[in-house]
Amino acid sequence: MSYLKQQDRIRSIRDLITELEQAKKFTKLAKGIAEGKEPLVEEELDPNDLAISQFYQRQFSVNALNSYKIFNHQLARDVVVAVRPKALGGHKLVIDGQHTAGLAIYSEAVDKIKCNVLYHPEDRSKEECIRVEGELFHAYNTQRKNPSMIDKYRAGLCFDEPQAVQFNNRLTSCNLQVDGLGDLDGDSLATSGATRFDKCIKQYDTDEVDYGAFINKAVNFIRRTWGTPSKCKTTDDKGNEIVSVFKYRDDLIHGLTTLLVLIEIGVDANGKTLSTQQENDFKTWLEQECTKKPINLYVSNTGGGNSHYKIAHRFLQEYNTFADYASISHNWAHENGVWDEEVLREKSAKVRSEILAKPETRKERLGRVDGKTKGTYRTCNFPQYNTDD
Repeated sequence: MSYLKQQDRIRSIRDLITELEQAKKFTKLAKGIAEGKEPLVEEELDPNDLAISQFYQRQFSVNALNSYKIFNHQLARDVVVAVRPKALGGHKLVIDGQHTAGLAIYSEAVDKIKCNVLYHPEDRSKEECIRVEGELFHAYNTQRKNPSMIDKYRAGLCFDEPQAVQFNNRLTSCNLQVDGLGDLDGDSLATSGATRFDKCIKQYDTDEVDYGAFINKAVNFIRRTWGTPSKCKTTDDKGNEIVSVFKYRDDLIHGLTTLLVLIEIGVDANGKTLSTQQENDFKTWLEQECTKKPINLYVSNTGGGNSHYKIAHRFLQEYNTFADYASISHNWAHENGVWDEEVLREKSAKVRSEILAKPETRKERLGRVDGKTKGTYRTCNFPQYNTDD
């Protein structure tokens, strides 16, 4: 079922607030209104009369202005303006919305723009004006919620924006949901942002790389290994059973997807794939031994960038502790494009010191795996390989 064909879930804001209040969610929110903070005055002003204070206002972003392409009344937000006392020059200073004002001026077609205006008292000093304006600028730029990736995708689904559709479809096919997207009857992702799940899609489910099925394989493995009800039951000190809802870590999904793609389609710097025995042994280990260990073994201390590569190597590290299976070296995965950060796994102190003394450059990490240039590999674009000369 497409996103727009689902039932339109319209809810009264009053009902939503009442539910949240009854659930005691507003632990830091007070009733009433802030004292001494009068409403701003709604007016239409000539954008040519507006200015900015360099004490607190950021510079114009040329890239931002170019990205808007043209002034659009439907996208233009009300500009927040502070008017200084006449004794200080009566300047009309933009607190929020300087790009809107700039676009209006450049358009040569807009005489007035909607503004919310703060009028300083006539007896207010320059220093106090700057303080009040700075506080308001800070509030507008820190307390206002900018649209998240999920917010943008939700809106994008309403007009079939390709990335939004792809994200929602992959969630649905994995029986997953996040913040109202995907399979609404499915399992939940642990993070509301789902940024790593999005990165996983952009790495393995594109027009150039059609490995989206591996994402499903990773999710289904996690589901039957750690996500079954029996894995979500614990007992408290009194022996009472506690059942928790399992939520799916998107960093684990990304890392395991990387590993599954590596095992099945990976080729090293010499163009070699794993042997049939290595591939079969790994799949046997994954189903029979990996399932006995907790998730934490594979994901702890893997933050700080390249988490999916770190997690993939964690799985390999555990796999290689089983002598009955044909080993798969970290170096093979590294040359394959799954970069190995774990310098300390090297047993030789000399090797460790050499690697630490001369870390790889970005150019080296972006090297080409082509079966001809030995020792080079492509990290950031895995699993794409360029076999052209």
